[in-house]
Amino acid sequence: MADSDRDYRLLNASIAASSVKKDFVDKSTKFYERIQLVGEPRAFVSGERDINACFVGETGDNGLIIAFRGTLGSEDTGDKDAICLDWTQGRDYADEPWTVGSGPATQRPGNVARGFATALKSLWNEGGLGSYLTNLPIGRKSYIWITGHSKGGAMALLAATLTFPESLGKPHIVVTSGQPKVLKAGFRTDLGNRVDLGAITTRYQFQYDVVPDVPDFDIPPMSDTGCQALDSPFPAVQGFIHVGELVFNTYKFEDGYAVAPADGIVAAKIEAAANLARLSPYDASAVRGGAHNPRGDYLVAFKRP
Repeated sequence: MADSDRDYRLLNASIAASSVKKDFVDKSTKFYERIQLVGEPRAFVSGERDINACFVGETGDNGLIIAFRGTLGSEDTGDKDAICLDWTQGRDYADEPWTVGSGPATQRPGNVARGFATALKSLWNEGGLGSYLTNLPIGRKSYIWITGHSKGGAMALLAATLTFPESLGKPHIVVTSGQPKVLKAGFRTDLGNRVDLGAITTRYQFQYDVVPDVPDFDIPPMSDTGCQALDSPFPAVQGFIHVGELVFNTYKFEDGYAVAPADGIVAAKIEAAANLARLSPYDASAVRGGAHNPRGDYLVAFKRP
């Protein structure tokens, strides 16, 4: 269930995660201050050129926040090779069987998108996130909140399937924004103890952000990136789903930001597509890019100072 105060903190955590580098989280930003953590956060990176990242922080009431970094962009790093690797990884929508637990307790709830699975497993294993949470131990925490934007949101959703049993069923909340689809249809969302992944997840989407609908539509070549792997089109892949409560924010010049009712979301998407069609390709691309930026409309829609 959406909670404005909590979700605002977690959106800021997902933005702060963009600063993560090896053994470093930038604590000087307004985004980090809004998370309300105590003590020192712990940063984790993994993958070639450290393209996967997250941080873990503790709250004053014995809670734990895990924030995953989204897909790298030019505002995050000047390493064009890292950006290319990260975008290429995120395009990998081959089916990956997902495994939770080990030994006799092993479960295989279904298939997920291989690119995001690779990213999370890399952080969990080679990056040391899994062993850190085990040794903390995560089971002594009062609650676990997990968040991420874009790619980070996809990893946050998958991470909850690992941290829930690791924490012995402590209360979990997952909040994502601009998150692409990651679960294949038929994925069993029961985490145990009568807790469902969809019931603990809140997903924010802005009207002009198309990333949450990936991979349902064809993506044209991105030849201006300098990344050879993105020079070819990315064809639509069907069969992936979202779970959780959707908070769909809209914007009208005369009315400002509002949350669309469930029966108004399709109309809002059609309106956005029509408005974008009136723009030049360059301007439409700029609008879509700005709409996906967590520091932009996602944050402003909370109407906080």
